[in-house]
Amino acid sequence: MTQKESAEQLSGSLMEARLQAAERHFRQAIPASAVFEARPVFYDGETLRLWAPLEANRNHQGAFFGGSAAAIVTLAGWLLLFFKLQDLHENASVIIQKSTMHYLKPMCADVVAVAQLAPNESWPRAQKALRRHAKTKLRVRVGLWEGVEEKATFQGG
Repeated sequence: MTQKESAEQLSGSLMEARLQAAERHFRQAIPASAVFEARPVFYDGETLRLWAPLEANRNHQGAFFGGSAAAIVTLAGWLLLFFKLQDLHENASVIIQKSTMHYLKPMCADVVAVAQLAPNESWPRAQKALRRHAKTKLRVRVGLWEGVEEKATFQGG
């Protein structure tokens, strides 16, 4: 194994451990999240991906329940900001005060919520405000994907 392969394997192991620790944290901090069986599967400093199974979130018609979808995208946005603050070694609270959800098409399989800062948001500006005022505001954008198709969108902050 080369040094690069070894470093990538260690990096992957550390990220997996971090994702598992975050899942334990949000299950404890937000007990209702356990019902959705959502699991963070990726974070790279810019993007967070949260997977959720259809089986735990289906409605009476066998499609993804809209209330579950709304909770999962909110959780993904919350978790993105949680990770970004953790990267700064900041022990700050994350609060989603306002959000908008658009359902584009029914979801009939497992989904992945893909969370990023909303367009035109500046993480450096937010960091500066956080250091100066001990608080900041940011908007996140989350797409809810079934395979390669975006089925719902969320914006909140």
